[in-house]
Amino acid sequence: MTLSRQLYLLLGALLLLVFIGSFAISLNNTRAYLNLQLASTAQDTATSLGLSVSTQLAKQDQATLQSMVDAVFDRGDYRIIRVQDTAGRTLYERLAPLVIDRVPDWFVRGFPLETPTAEAQVMRGWSQIGTLQVASHPGYAYQQLWRDASGTLAWFLACTLVGFAVGGGLLRLLLKPLRAVEKQALAIARRQYPVQEKLPGTRELRRVVHAMNHLSRRVGHLFRAQAALIERLQHDNYIDPVTGLGNRRQFDQQLDHLLRSPDEFAGGSLLLLAWRDFKAYNDEHGYAAGDALLRRTAEVLGATCGPVARLLCRLGGADFAVLVNETGRPAVTELAQRILHGLRPATEHGAAPGRHLADIGLTLCHPGEPAGIILGRADQALRAAQQGGADAFAWAHEAAPMAPQGSAGAQAWRQRIQRYLVEHALCITLQPVADTRQAGGWLHHEVLLRARETDGSLVPAGAFLFMAERTGLSQALDRRVVELAADWLASAQPPVPGRIAINLNPAAIADAHFVDWLTGFVAARNIAGQLVFELPERGVTRHPRQVRDFAGKLAKVGSALAVDHVLGLSSFNDLRPLKPAYVKLDGSHTRSLPDDPDSGLLIQALAGLAHAMGARLIAEAVETAEQERQLKALNVDGLQGYWIGEPRLP
Repeated sequence: MTLSRQLYLLLGALLLLVFIGSFAISLNNTRAYLNLQLASTAQDTATSLGLSVSTQLAKQDQATLQSMVDAVFDRGDYRIIRVQDTAGRTLYERLAPLVIDRVPDWFVRGFPLETPTAEAQVMRGWSQIGTLQVASHPGYAYQQLWRDASGTLAWFLACTLVGFAVGGGLLRLLLKPLRAVEKQALAIARRQYPVQEKLPGTRELRRVVHAMNHLSRRVGHLFRAQAALIERLQHDNYIDPVTGLGNRRQFDQQLDHLLRSPDEFAGGSLLLLAWRDFKAYNDEHGYAAGDALLRRTAEVLGATCGPVARLLCRLGGADFAVLVNETGRPAVTELAQRILHGLRPATEHGAAPGRHLADIGLTLCHPGEPAGIILGRADQALRAAQQGGADAFAWAHEAAPMAPQGSAGAQAWRQRIQRYLVEHALCITLQPVADTRQAGGWLHHEVLLRARETDGSLVPAGAFLFMAERTGLSQALDRRVVELAADWLASAQPPVPGRIAINLNPAAIADAHFVDWLTGFVAARNIAGQLVFELPERGVTRHPRQVRDFAGKLAKVGSALAVDHVLGLSSFNDLRPLKPAYVKLDGSHTRSLPDDPDSGLLIQALAGLAHAMGARLIAEAVETAEQERQLKALNVDGLQGYWIGEPRLP
């Protein structure tokens, strides 16, 4: 119960107590006064009427006696007027029924009035000739008592309403600083550290706000220092300080993970670039010039390979590696030529004059191949290119060429994906995500897309999602996945426990028509509360405004948003406003965990940041019992991978 409500109740209880006391006193005083008035009126009437009828009673003038009694009785103030002789015989009597008008019966029963019978002697001289008895009628007294009681109650209620209105306004004004303190405390829990500039006038509340401001500053400083330390650790371990690209460590982890993840990577090409005689160039021109050449190389690689690059790293010295999704030799060859053309101004303007040239070695990457074999082929191709002339490139000898994904290959893939859609060859599998807090419990199940070939085999989505995005069919695939998930939810027996997660292409979120269709579809099918939609980290950073709008629309219909393939700490600043249901670590962190203590420290730090913004942290690519044990110890909330459960057809 809120403090304001408690104060309201306390104020109401005090007012009620005061009213009950004052009402009881007032009612009892009025009742005593009316009882006295009834008795006094009856006695005065009996005395005066007794004197008036004495002559008629002595003369035994019955008619006049009755007239005088009737004249008094008919005013309605009396219940009984009785005239008796000395022997106790009633000579004349008027009685009125005890009827109380315009007063509730319960009030009459609850607050009875005393109506005693007054008696006066009728005298002739010094001799008593009779007795006169009079009892007042309480009707008017009850009406007066009821009017006083109801008027007092109405006045109390009016005062109470006014008091609550005025008191409520004053109370809200007084408690406004406390509400600000509450918001401040909640913000601190979300890793936000506001400071209240306006201090309340009340001394006690001002002290509380001072204390909260001090706490906010101190905690903010501590958390920022901790985050900066962790970010620096991550930067030192995974980022090249000269170019800002990933270093050799990150490249090895990412390449190994992608080659072992068919749902994420269906193959591509690796480009190794190196400058000849870079050490001699540093000796001749200085390290500053060498660093400038490295940064220029990173800029050219990023600008040329950005749309198709999966990995872009500096391996050390003047060596760079680029992993692209292309598998067609003509397209990759053209990419290498554009890179060398972009680096040519550095040579022509003296940055690398004479013998200082760049060369590129090219090789295809087959899923499932060891990373060392691929790097060995690329290195051999680079050595062959270095034997050629200026700005040379060479392809490695491939053991088994892959299906091309160049222009001709893209057209073939487009037709193939369209066939999947037209022939309803797409299906979904479900992979569970284990809850580390509950033995045997599941957080949710992730939907993984598959294509069924004519021979019955299932093709993982990683084999065609890149080409679907390239050929403009990714939104059609996203629609189909959502429809398949909705159909399965409608027919699942028994109903699936928890939510199911669906991956979306980032390009779809930038399309307002698709977002409107999606939110309308899940709302119409009444499945919004059972769905959570995952976006890759790269999509969140590339389309921040669209993602925020998408998250708001999902929240309105009852669905949730999550972020997939998170690599490091820096992205959490972009994720905090989205309030994701969970954050899923990139599988490279899990695969490197057993042999890399720094990965464990990073995962633990990311878990703390995720929990601080109200999200769970999930680790994917869990494939061994040791990985499961270490991840649980690092405070990870959910686990996904073949060790936890394989994707299965529903």
